[in-house]
Amino acid sequence: MKFTELGPYLKAYREALGISPNAVANTVHVNHETITMLEKCESNMKLLGMLEDIKKFYHIEMIPIGDTEHKP
Repeated sequence: MKFTELGPYLKAYREALGISPNAVANTVHVNHETITMLEKCESNMKLLGMLEDIKKFYHIEMIPIGDTEHKP
């Protein structure tokens, strides 16, 4: 998965779970605008520091692979 595909993937997953951006933001200790920016791929590199918390929140594991056809 390319870095630019990460935000839309997380948004689709969040919506599938019925979770609000505020719930994610509160859990990973950022404001909801940061989550929205991440989902729109408008975030800067500070998102990299949040990735570990986001992975824990969504109970997902990110494994580098070449196949970009995976969907949430």
